Amino acid sequence: MAQIRRTDQLVPTQFKAGQSGNPGGRPKKTRLSDATREWLEDIDPKTGKTNAQIVAAAQGNMAKKVNTAAYNAIADCTEGKARQAVEVSGPEGDDIPVDLKLIDEEIAELLLEEGFTKNLRKPSRKKQKAPRSPTLAAQS
Repeated sequence: MAQIRRTDQLVPTQFKAGQSGNPGGRPKKTRLSDATREWLEDIDPKTGKTNAQIVAAAQGNMAKKVNTAAYNAIADCTEGKARQAVEVSGPEGDDIPVDLKLIDEEIAELLLEEGFTKNLRKPSRKKQKAPRSPTLAAQS
């Protein structure tokens, strides 16, 4: 038995070409973060301070007692986590040798043009000598 399509429920401009049907994407679930933010804003009736102020003071007191983890947590929150630079080198700090036989010639040329490494050698290509002009050839 053939299925009958109901076209009376379709909206002709429901989906436009080139546009996502869900531009915002799947909504992010932040229940824990939202609940924590609300709790931090709550005011403690005994002290009149927010929970955020109480937690920050407790963290600060722990840092004063030379608790390195507490100090690092404060620094990370206030200054942001420090970026770590990583340098890659060969043994004894030498450059890492690159075998151009393993690299496509076009990629190697691009790397050389952009100056990514000094150890790259240009792929061997025989250079053609520029033809001498007839006037220069006659003068020599």
